Amino acid sequence: MTPQISETELMIRTQAWIKQNSRAAQEMAGSIAPDTDLIANGLLDSFGFIELIVFVEGQTGSKVDFSGADLTDFTTVVGLCRHLLGSTAVRV
Repeated sequence: MTPQISETELMIRTQAWIKQNSRAAQEMAGSIAPDTDLIANGLLDSFGFIELIVFVEGQTGSKVDFSGADLTDFTTVVGLCRHLLGSTAVRV
C-alpha cells in the first residue's frame, strides 16, 4: 500500500526535485513558486517534464491521467500536485 502524502509535502518534494534536476532552476536565486509556469519560464524542457511526471507518480503511487485534463494544470507545481492527489488520479 502506498503511503498517503499531503499536497504540501508533495509540492516541497517536487520543488526540490526541480531545483536539483534543472540547470535553469539551479541558477535561480531562491525557491520556485508553486504557481510558476515551469515550461514557459524555461525551468523544464519536454524531457525534464516527462522525468518530473515519473518522479511525482513515484511519490504518490498514482499515474497521471491526461484524458480530459487541461494540460496547463500540469505546468505548475501546484497544478500537477493537485491533479495527482485529486480524484482524477489512477492508483497503481
